[in-house]
Amino acid sequence: MVNKKGWLRIVEASMAIIIVFGVLLALTNNRTTTPGNNLGEQIPSLLDEMAQNKTIREDVIRYNASTTITAAQQAENQRILTRVEGFVGERIEQSINHTVKICNPEELCSLAVYPHDADAVYSYERIISSTLESYDPKKVKLFLWRVH
Repeated sequence: MVNKKGWLRIVEASMAIIIVFGVLLALTNNRTTTPGNNLGEQIPSLLDEMAQNKTIREDVIRYNASTTITAAQQAENQRILTRVEGFVGERIEQSINHTVKICNPEELCSLAVYPHDADAVYSYERIISSTLESYDPKKVKLFLWRVH
């Protein structure tokens, strides 16, 4: 057989290509994120847990999202927000900051001030609608960010 060296070079080049692709594949598979690192994946489950918790759900529905409310209603709203934020705070890491906004479904819930110490803010919203006593749906929006 003539040109045995040519066939050997083709086999060597093919093996080198396979090895390089194998190493690249192994490196890309090792770059998985740990469950606590992706804040965007945590938010929907937190909102689901809020909607399933009877006390939190009733608090959210009782929240008065009107623009004209009395001082007593403002105090009650603040107590509700404190309970809901405490609920969230118990379920996330200490290094993660959070804010909860409650508003009417047709309104835009947004942060008043973007956190200056955050690289990225993750948010998600959910409508919490009814209890047996009343139908007054509210939108709950949760914001999470990690301080850098």
